[in-house]
Amino acid sequence: MGTRSVVGWLALLVVSAAACAGPSGTTDDFRHKVSRTAASIDSDVQTALLTAQLALRERLALPYAATTISQVEDDATSAQSTLDTRQPPTTAAHDLLQHADTVLQPAISALTDTRIALRARNIDQLPALIRRLQGANHDLEQLYQAVS
Repeated sequence: MGTRSVVGWLALLVVSAAACAGPSGTTDDFRHKVSRTAASIDSDVQTALLTAQLALRERLALPYAATTISQVEDDATSAQSTLDTRQPPTTAAHDLLQHADTVLQPAISALTDTRIALRARNIDQLPALIRRLQGANHDLEQLYQAVS
């Protein structure tokens, strides 16, 4: 890869990062960031849910399932981390962030526990983990609806 290509990719990376994690000047702007984060993590949870269901039915190899869950866990953790680095511009936005974290953290915890179970080949834990993922999916959808 040439120097110009590297510089081009770095510039794209900087612009992309700035677009995803820009400052929030208003409560409305912050509400939109929470909404996008909830939708992103919900997508990760839905992927994990389908992956766990397929693994439980022996329709998906466990190493592939564990890798998939690991990737969505990383994505979800990154999304929450990005949101948590935003300074809420108002007290209302701060309260919204506190509420969002009570929904986002259990979802990420369910992803982590699912990854651990799959890597350890603890298939017997999957039904309970699937129920947790379903609950997280419901809570994330509720959060999304509340802030959209």
